[in-house]
Amino acid sequence: PRSTHQDTLSLHDALPICTASLPKESLLTLLTTLLTTQPSLRPTIAALLPAPTLSTTLSTLATLERAVLASVPSGQHLREEYIWGRVRTSLESYVLEAKAFLSAFLNPPTDDDELSHPSTTFAFLYALTSSVRRLEVALPATPIKNPLAAHLLPITINAWHALLTRLGGRVLGKALVEGWFERIDELCVDSPGGVEGGAKRACEGVRDRMRRELGWLVGLRAASSAMMDDEEL
Repeated sequence: PRSTHQDTLSLHDALPICTASLPKESLLTLLTTLLTTQPSLRPTIAALLPAPTLSTTLSTLATLERAVLASVPSGQHLREEYIWGRVRTSLESYVLEAKAFLSAFLNPPTDDDELSHPSTTFAFLYALTSSVRRLEVALPATPIKNPLAAHLLPITINAWHALLTRLGGRVLGKALVEGWFERIDELCVDSPGGVEGGAKRACEGVRDRMRRELGWLVGLRAASSAMMDDEEL
């Protein structure tokens, strides 16, 4: 018993050294596994972590997306239930972290915080929405239970509309807004192979609202207004 106690103390003392030598991706995998197996630790760990930055957030999101794609089984004529069973753990981790990032970017600590800047919020939402669209293509089109469609996509689209509400009436630089329209157009293109979920239609709704409310900054008119003008002529 005494030697076991000493071994436990040695392992406890060596733990900081062992984790310090791990690469970032291994640390992320370790943390993700810990949060998955011990979800009650999430509030404690979240309170200890520094506020995310855009670069670290996008890096983490990319790592989580790769984990989901890596868990998708290859082969023909696989049952959808089997595919969803294989990706369930990695996809749940992806959705949980994405929702946490959404909360951080929509509720920054202060108005002066980096996360509160519209350009930062836009860049994050663009990256997240692009990621969701890629995962839609990789996953079955008619899932039994899809946390992307059921949970993450609706709150992501709500976040887009919250950003547009925040921008209402503000004067923004033409080059900045032109860049935003280019990015939002990219989110509305057809997916490879013609596989579409709800993301494309939702993004088109965001684009239409952007044209109505921000188009005047770059000389654009909403499509509906242009059609009305043509009908009057």
